[in-house]
Amino acid sequence: MDENKTPSPEELGEVKIDEVQGAEVSAETQEAKINQKSYQDILEPVEVSIKTLLDAGAHYGHQSSRWNPKMLQYIYSIKNGIHIINLDHTLKAWERARKYIVDRVSMGGNVLFVGTKLQCKDIVKEEALRSGSYYITSRWLGGTLTNFETLKNSISRMKKLEELYANSQKEDSGVKLNKKERLGIQRQLEKLEANLGGIRTMKKIPELVFVTDIQKDDIAVAEAKKLRVPIIALVDSNVDPELIDFPIPSNDDSSRCLRLFAGAIADAIIEGKKIYESRTMKVESIVSGSVGKEGAYHRRETRTPVDGAPAA
Repeated sequence: MDENKTPSPEELGEVKIDEVQGAEVSAETQEAKINQKSYQDILEPVEVSIKTLLDAGAHYGHQSSRWNPKMLQYIYSIKNGIHIINLDHTLKAWERARKYIVDRVSMGGNVLFVGTKLQCKDIVKEEALRSGSYYITSRWLGGTLTNFETLKNSISRMKKLEELYANSQKEDSGVKLNKKERLGIQRQLEKLEANLGGIRTMKKIPELVFVTDIQKDDIAVAEAKKLRVPIIALVDSNVDPELIDFPIPSNDDSSRCLRLFAGAIADAIIEGKKIYESRTMKVESIVSGSVGKEGAYHRRETRTPVDGAPAA
């Protein structure tokens, strides 16, 4: 196989997902199919180093005339009218962000990936699913975080429409829809799935948000900041890094660069989840052991005394 060619789902053994057609297959089943043979089991962990950053073109900023002065500390030089980002700063910022991701997820936190630019949609979705995280790749709906209760109503409506459509497909069901009605529901579901499919199982505000382009998804950044949700983001030479809790100075347009960081963040999330699962199992083991000892002590305290002997 050509190393530069992205492997197809068939080559990787990944299970294909049927397109949403009224939720004949639920989102939970779809995610189970993806996780059944995921990239996590196939790809090596992503390494973020000076070499991989250079190969991905992370050092290329925007034209010097379009820069944000607040990015000065991260700029190395100007070449042919283009700002060159200092990758030493990028590497340090990444290590700091990675540690925070692992720590937060190891305590049971969840991460929301946000990437609505055309070149990063598939990458963001792929890595979010691989790490069991939430994602938004179509467009950010105003109030996704700040008006979360209303968003949950929209998700509930989507699930009811899916159930209605699925029941209408069954011969023994009392729900009967004509062709025009089915087509209308199908179109609604496609639109809802595009906007809400990646967050349909999100029960609460995420503990961390990763944004690929803070200029494109500025509403997402504003809502996260309003709710004091920590943000990790790529910051190019034309944006304000002070808006972000964990800014990573880097090219935010290159698909190779986006894949590098999205993959590395997914790996950090997976590492954090393994720590969380290990802690949970350890706690459960301690609790079950304590319960067992308490039961044994209780039986010993309440045993029937032998005739003539005092009770223990």
